[in-house]
Amino acid sequence: MKRLLLIAMALFLAGCSGRMGTILPGGEENRQQQRLTEANALLKKGDVRAALVVYEEVAAGPSREGVTDEALFRMGVLNLKSGIRKEGEDSTQQALGRVVKEFPAGTWSGLAWPLLEMLTADEELQRQNQSLKTRAQTLTRELRELQGLKSLNQALIRENKELHQSIERLKNLDLELERKVR
Repeated sequence: MKRLLLIAMALFLAGCSGRMGTILPGGEENRQQQRLTEANALLKKGDVRAALVVYEEVAAGPSREGVTDEALFRMGVLNLKSGIRKEGEDSTQQALGRVVKEFPAGTWSGLAWPLLEMLTADEELQRQNQSLKTRAQTLTRELRELQGLKSLNQALIRENKELHQSIERLKNLDLELERKVR
């Protein structure tokens, strides 16, 4: 997971160099671009929570390649960082999935796709790990039961041996009594 986070951060820090959209003067498009620039500045200052809020605002606006996809990508990467969102991985997968779906030819989509695949693989590995933990617990429980049965079996073997010895002694006593009676 740490390696995934490092790769995501490297891709995240790649910046806006691959922006494909054009900024139209005035209107909502220009406002989105300005908000994206504000969010990037907040992030550089270290105010991750505030940057995340602004990225969410940009992503909620009209879809524009180079703006919306960057905001979604950065949201996804920031949501990977624990403690920002409880549903971090789900939010990440939703944001990155949206980048790939809505902007398949965009630069940010090319960066989002491998992260999305790694998250999916990580999710599968976590499911397998949980399954293996459950299986290990079951096997441990069964091993304890077997050890208990082994102890019980050994006790029964000892008791059986003692009973056989007692039977032999009784036979011998019976034979001695028979000889004395004759």
